[in-house]
Amino acid sequence: WPAVVAAPAQNSPKVVAPVRVWLNGQTLEVVKAELAGGYIGFYAVETRLPPVVDEGFSSLRIEAAGRFSNTIRVRVNL
Repeated sequence: WPAVVAAPAQNSPKVVAPVRVWLNGQTLEVVKAELAGGYIGFYAVETRLPPVVDEGFSSLRIEAAGRFSNTIRVRVNL
């Protein structure tokens, strides 16, 4: 996809690199990873939470093709 063009709102290009997501060090299932529709250079990564997860603040980290994101804190509300 051209670097200076916003991704389409429908049928955005899928990420070809392997993507992994961790929540408090536990690997999550990646449901979808694609360019974020309507944006330039942003990606939308959808994951599925495990059946048992602690409520409160958690650490979230993403890896794509061996490159890691910063670790961020997210609040999990059940």
